[in-house]
Amino acid sequence: MNIWDILGIEKTKSEEEIVEAYRSQLVFYNPEDDAEGFMRLRQAYEEAIAYSRSEGDVYEQLMEQAEQIYGCFRDRIDAQKWKEFLQNDLFQQLDTRIDAEARLIMFLMIHYRLPQAVLLAMSEEFDWANRRSELNEHFSEG
Repeated sequence: MNIWDILGIEKTKSEEEIVEAYRSQLVFYNPEDDAEGFMRLRQAYEEAIAYSRSEGDVYEQLMEQAEQIYGCFRDRIDAQKWKEFLQNDLFQQLDTRIDAEARLIMFLMIHYRLPQAVLLAMSEEFDWANRRSELNEHFSEG
């Protein structure tokens, strides 16, 4: 059973929701009567809190958003939809831009069925045409 099932909530980054779920589950797990159940609940709570505070998972959320756009054909071919996606803070802030761009490139290596207008919008945003040799050092040319 995963931590979210134990807590009785959907996967979330909201610490308030996690704490509320933990408190609501405590009534079912008395440490004196069910020490193992209480320990599972406590461990699930601690893992969920760690998840909510982790930085790495913001990139996972970003790629889930890309997956949603790509998964809907109408959105996939809409260059404006992708331009809006590229306005995410992770692409705009200096300290996260490189990692976000790398994850987007890896996403595109798998999800490459995009119209030229979408790819051009991305290329312009990241200046891929002028950075081709640099990018080839990290990613395959194809």
